[in-house]
Amino acid sequence: MLKPSQAIAGVDVKVLLGRAPSKRGGPVGDNWGVRHTSNLKIAGRHVLNGWRLMRSELTLAFYSFQNVVRHLLKQRVPRYTNATLQSWFLEGGPAQGSRILAYFTDMTCMLLEILDESQAVTKAS
Repeated sequence: MLKPSQAIAGVDVKVLLGRAPSKRGGPVGDNWGVRHTSNLKIAGRHVLNGWRLMRSELTLAFYSFQNVVRHLLKQRVPRYTNATLQSWFLEGGPAQGSRILAYFTDMTCMLLEILDESQAVTKAS
């Protein structure tokens, strides 16, 4: 897994996502940032840690994506391992590629529903 400070294919993604040129180079080294894992700094953007927000909003034993969806949205969703998704991508044809795309699209929509249902963005701002 890439660290937020690393470039992908030689392109610094943080600079592309930001609205202004970044003043800092590399990860943040302050004590608060290290303790709170806030090493992703995008100039001109607010970045919310969704799972930290869910931990403060919900009282659950496990804070996996599937568990939060089950408790908050009352839906059950499958969990596929990275190895399974990789094998679908590498060994499957167009049907498997479509299946992977649908899986990630559904997860993205559910994440937006979680943020909407919990009103985490309006409370955090």
